[in-house]
Amino acid sequence: MKPLLHTLLAGLALTFMSSAMAQTPVPELSLTGQPTRWLIHNEPYRATGFGRAVWGLSPEAARALIAAEYPAALASLKEAVDPVDRTLGMAFVVPALPPAGGAATISYVFGATSRTLVAVHVAWRLEGQPTDEERAQLLKAGSALVADLSGWQWPLLATTRGLVTGPGALTLFTGRDASGSAVEVRLTGMAFDVERRGAPDRRPAPAGPASLHYSIVAKIDSPDVYRIPSGAF
Repeated sequence: MKPLLHTLLAGLALTFMSSAMAQTPVPELSLTGQPTRWLIHNEPYRATGFGRAVWGLSPEAARALIAAEYPAALASLKEAVDPVDRTLGMAFVVPALPPAGGAATISYVFGATSRTLVAVHVAWRLEGQPTDEERAQLLKAGSALVADLSGWQWPLLATTRGLVTGPGALTLFTGRDASGSAVEVRLTGMAFDVERRGAPDRRPAPAGPASLHYSIVAKIDSPDVYRIPSGAF
């Protein structure tokens, strides 16, 4: 159960946004996977969850939603309470999910206090040694997610794009809406170009798996996790 739920139970921290950038004096940037066209929505982006799984959903309602929308995934459903932050994690595997098309793990996180939905993480993973073509399809799917997000209006300085976070690791997009909810699209196991003054520096994909992660988190600065009461020690 632990490997399946690792992403979602660590997800309230994410690899997210300014904390990662603050530790990197000169972040490396890449245009790989960045869309050049998108549909303009002419209204602010509001993170409310993923599909019909919206903030405030109870675990009971989430189980009913999974049964209705992903009946084939019920056999894979696993639940666990994180012993540290006391959030409830619920993870299940769907056989196919756009835009990547392949199997995906959808993970719901329910707050320690509210016990309602506070985060959703979706992960498409290619095991073993994916081909260049398979990695390219995953990159294309990530680009499609970013294209949709790019068409919305965002608060000033609330988004980042193309941040290199490690070997084969690329955060395509992070954004924070006006309510403080956040979204992130990131890739691992990818080849990409790092921007330089001259020609871009080509970084090959590392050996091993590749993955695409799409995370939506409510109230990123004040997550609903357990905190030791003041004066407890």
